[in-house]
Amino acid sequence: MLLQNIVKITFHGNTRRSLLRCSLFCLLLAGCTSQPETDKKLISTFPGTIAKIVDNDEGLLHGISLGMPVEEVKKKSLPGDSLSSASDNYLFYEAMLDSLAEYTYECEFDEKGLRALTLMIYRKGETQADALFADFKNYFTKKYGQPEDMGFGYIWNAPAGKRPARITLKDESTEYLYGVISVSFYDSAFEARPTAKDSLSL
Repeated sequence: MLLQNIVKITFHGNTRRSLLRCSLFCLLLAGCTSQPETDKKLISTFPGTIAKIVDNDEGLLHGISLGMPVEEVKKKSLPGDSLSSASDNYLFYEAMLDSLAEYTYECEFDEKGLRALTLMIYRKGETQADALFADFKNYFTKKYGQPEDMGFGYIWNAPAGKRPARITLKDESTEYLYGVISVSFYDSAFEARPTAKDSLSL
């Protein structure tokens, strides 16, 4: 009887230790294989349409940054984004926000990866897009600092990433007769290149 009790105690003790080791191993494995959480701290403070479009604070849009290759940009598309046109150096996505609102974005590539991204938001149920325009302006300002006021819109500098970017925000509602906003992300080096006239004057 005493021997049986000793065997039971030994068995249960070994089982508990094995289960504990197994649990610790599973936790360690899960920690190593799980993907890091996407940063959404800033965009989460902007509820509504802009949060559905931007999605997260990483990169410029959806986690996309200038310099990314085509396949990496494709991986950053949201579940509702539909790829309607694609080639070796070009991607065009469309997405519905609701029955009266949608957005598109086109990506242009060169030998260094993504060189420009143009986002267009259409709000056909509104004659203006003032509220959404203000949200984008406030979001970019909090993320990148005070913009340049160009009269027709605003420009920010985004120096981080493989290719530093310039961001242009414009309200184009008057041209379309309904709410339209355009956001352009492009390589800041493009503006630094001298024009033919500038080169002649040097």
